[in-house]
Amino acid sequence: MKWLIVALLLFPTGYENVISNTQLLFSDEKTCKEYVIINDNLLRHGINVYLNSMFGYDNEIKIQSLRCEEQNDEEKEQMDEYLNNLVE
Repeated sequence: MKWLIVALLLFPTGYENVISNTQLLFSDEKTCKEYVIINDNLLRHGINVYLNSMFGYDNEIKIQSLRCEEQNDEEKEQMDEYLNNLVE
């Protein structure tokens, strides 16, 4: 089982959504959680850079939390589709 870092986002409309990076996977939950604790600021900065590139600098999207979850391919496909629809 693989673990990945997910971020809960709060959009200005009040809508909440989850994003993840499937390129950064962990073999167990403990390693993933340790990485999130040690690299919290770096992860948040990277997510903000991504959000700014997708939605512009005045997007007002807030990162509510970062956590580790087991990888789920179906959820990833839904998130990718949602973000692609927002950009269009």
